[in-house]
Amino acid sequence: ARGDEVVKLLVSRGASMHLKNRGGFTPLDLASGAGGRGGRGGIVRESTAALLRQLGQDAEAKKSVP
Repeated sequence: ARGDEVVKLLVSRGASMHLKNRGGFTPLDLASGAGGRGGRGGIVRESTAALLRQLGQDAEAKKSVP
């Protein structure tokens, strides 16, 4: 999906996946459907959520390598 390509580009250029918006949601929260208006869930973007999870795991793995 096009959104996934944008996520890859932003992360490759140093964007943090852990920053929160004014509502306190991270990109993964939003891709998973959190943060909808009026307490309702937002749009779920499964491929983007999976990509963000994978990128987060890859980043953690790089940190743990001496």
